[in-house]
Amino acid sequence: MAESFRFNFAAKVLVKISSPIFQEVVLIWGVEGDLEKLEDTLSTDKAVLLDAEEQQGHNQEQTTSDVIGRDKDKEIIVKLIIHPCDGDQKVCVIPIAGIAGLGKTTLAKWCSKMKKWSAIFT
Repeated sequence: MAESFRFNFAAKVLVKISSPIFQEVVLIWGVEGDLEKLEDTLSTDKAVLLDAEEQQGHNQEQTTSDVIGRDKDKEIIVKLIIHPCDGDQKVCVIPIAGIAGLGKTTLAKWCSKMKKWSAIFT
């Protein structure tokens, strides 16, 4: 949300400062250098936000076919969700632990998007 506000703000400011009237005011006040710095900053900010949006879209495209060799882990998590706790426990936590890059987040997302859940939780 904040990123889209910053992007829209940067785009609108860039449009306004490129208008002929604004350029005339800049010349009168003698702030050409400041204006160039502002344009560079806003252009860079806009480019970074566009790149971040593109990366986010790419990350969301990851499908279950990208996950290899985690079927056993997925089944363990599914069993724990279906039969969460034994005894008097009211809250059950299912930790997914490991070093960076093992696919913990991908595994959790994969399990959460399973079609089985619609039948269980509806």
